Amino acid sequence: MTAATNGPVHKNSVANILKNLESSITCPQCSGVYKDPRLSVCLHSFCCKCLEQLWSHHSSKHSFRCPICRTEEIAPVEGQTSRISDSPSDLHLNRILELSKVNKLKEQHGVCDNCKETTTLEVFCFDCDVFLCSACNGAHAQMTVKKKHQERKLEEFQSEDYDTLYKRPIYCEHDRKDLEGIEFYCPVCNVYMCGLCNIVDEEYHATRDIQEVADRSKVEIAEKAAIVRGNVARFEREFKTPRNGWRKSIGASTR
Repeated sequence: MTAATNGPVHKNSVANILKNLESSITCPQCSGVYKDPRLSVCLHSFCCKCLEQLWSHHSSKHSFRCPICRTEEIAPVEGQTSRISDSPSDLHLNRILELSKVNKLKEQHGVCDNCKETTTLEVFCFDCDVFLCSACNGAHAQMTVKKKHQERKLEEFQSEDYDTLYKRPIYCEHDRKDLEGIEFYCPVCNVYMCGLCNIVDEEYHATRDIQEVADRSKVEIAEKAAIVRGNVARFEREFKTPRNGWRKSIGASTR
């Protein structure tokens, strides 16, 4: 079964993202680089802390209006289980931040995902999903001698490497060290999991194939989008008709 990715990406879209990288990773609230980007109810993205500050600053009777689209949102009530930190993470922006991270690590030190030392990082391993320093990469090469992993030196990253980094699978968040792509969704627990977790960890709930869930969701989104477009077209017609009639009556009265 094919591991799930973050969805279809149009041709050359990653190249376009790289051209506008700085503007793509800038939070509209603090004007800084996104830190832990989260989605609001209206699907606009902010840093997690910025979203918390927006709720606090704009709260009135536990609600506020999105500063971008002015959509009314309901703020979490103190004492309830709902928290801003529970707002969904923006996968798309997190992937873009990783593209930016590669560019930065070409020029400055970073934290090795294996030894946790802050040093010059040498490669990214697509199979292990880690950035490695020179020493750890040497050990990594010895461990994977029988099964060659796909890796690339950061200084040699090309457009196709950025594309692969952006589109790589979404991995299961289990505690085991092995990386497994998500394959199933449990609607009861609202979690995604790999095939092994579906057998070992799932509490006898009826899980669904992730591709089937994605295909069904696409159809539902397309149907709702068609309804919205129809409503927009109707509102535009209704808005224009009285205005045109009003203009005609004014024109007739001035003759």
